[in-house]
Amino acid sequence: AIPPDRLLTETDNPGANQHFAQQPGTPALIQQVTAKMAHCRQLSPAELDAQLNQNFTRLVASSPALAEKWAKILATEVTERTEKK
Repeated sequence: AIPPDRLLTETDNPGANQHFAQQPGTPALIQQVTAKMAHCRQLSPAELDAQLNQNFTRLVASSPALAEKWAKILATEVTERTEKK
């Protein structure tokens, strides 16, 4: 089993094999993925989300290159949301 402090999630790109899901992989599927993971680990979705967020934050903080990339991504998202208002 994957230790709780090493657990992360991702979704396959739309061009990936669709054998299991019968539909293209998209970020919209992440809620289905995490719901199943929470069930398998006997956690609430909120508990799993907290663990995943903690793990991701630790991963990004461990690498200056990742931290820089995610800072740019988040800044772009904030700008786009502000422009939509």
